[in-house]
Amino acid sequence: MQLWVTPSLTKSLDPSTTLQLEVSGRLRSDVDGGDLIQARLGIDRAIGSGFSVGLGVYAVESREDERRLQQQVTFSRGIFRARTRLEQRFFEGAPRTAWRLRQRIGIEVPLKGGRWSVLGSVEPFWTLRDSTPGGQTGLTTLRLIGGVEREVGPHTSLSVAYLNQRTIVRDGPDRIAHIPQVGIAFRY
Repeated sequence: MQLWVTPSLTKSLDPSTTLQLEVSGRLRSDVDGGDLIQARLGIDRAIGSGFSVGLGVYAVESREDERRLQQQVTFSRGIFRARTRLEQRFFEGAPRTAWRLRQRIGIEVPLKGGRWSVLGSVEPFWTLRDSTPGGQTGLTTLRLIGGVEREVGPHTSLSVAYLNQRTIVRDGPDRIAHIPQVGIAFRY
């Protein structure tokens, strides 16, 4: 089991541009790699018709420290959400940069009254290049998420979700993590 706590801040810089800061604490067993802290700073720019483009940087502190650069395109229309993200992953001591592609497809369905929403998504991760020659590539992770979110103020929401994460292991049994999530988002 894992517990992820992810406070985030979002600030509109102008009608088309937002800045996000997110810090994620993941309490995990040693089997899952031990506890992890991740910080992300990103900027997104709306380019019309539900599309936006963004850039971000990550710092991940865990048993295996990592830095990431990411580029993404997001789409939102009605209840549907999609995000395509390309990541360059730099691991301490690794011989080369890893490349990963993530494609999330989901829904957000507002319930009667508008303060509650039901959320769901699927997100496969494709490793395009591993950080070590001969490392595993292809589909390496699959995340399924389901949950609810509630607005508790004009700029604040709370969410409770369940995440099932399957890590695909070449020449071995897959690892499956069952992760209850509790999130608090503040938007200013």
